[in-house]
Amino acid sequence: MAEPVAPKNSSCLVYSFGISNDWTFDEDFARFGCEVHSFDPSIGKQDHLHAPRVNFHSVGLWGSDVIDSHGWKLERLSTIRKRLGHEQVKWFLL
Repeated sequence: MAEPVAPKNSSCLVYSFGISNDWTFDEDFARFGCEVHSFDPSIGKQDHLHAPRVNFHSVGLWGSDVIDSHGWKLERLSTIRKRLGHEQVKWFLL
């Protein structure tokens, strides 16, 4: 990640949806000290800590909380934020 667009402090929170096994964006933000949560139910991985500060969740973003026809867990942003304890975070990067 280019230095001019890097986060200015290490208190940032990043949600990255639909990663499709490309961790570049997520790992770059983690290197700058951000807490990163990567989401993608389609890649067949269980929830895990991918790298320091990069947490993977086998969940997709949707307008309601459902399990779709593929068996993927999909949740509203408000549900995800509540489950992760981020309800009070005012600014975050999607």
